Amino acid sequence: PVRAPRSPPPSPPVRNRALSDEAAGARAATISKVPPGAAVSPPPARPPSPPPVTEAASTKTATPRGHRVVTMSRGSSARAPPPAEPA
Repeated sequence: PVRAPRSPPPSPPVRNRALSDEAAGARAATISKVPPGAAVSPPPARPPSPPPVTEAASTKTATPRGHRVVTMSRGSSARAPPPAEPA
């Protein structure tokens, strides 16, 4: 009888070894070296902050066809609490 070829046994798991202080220092020194005259890019710019939120005022009035809510604010970003129900 002909046998199928066997697959190789699985390799053992890779273990992370902690670097000795000397090896870690040498690695850090190698990584942080920048050739003289090399351009160093500045850190990325922060995204612009959102506009400040201001307080808005809402009024609710009853009309023959239903209710109408009018909100008044200053600026481009405002929050208003729900208006009071008309009497």
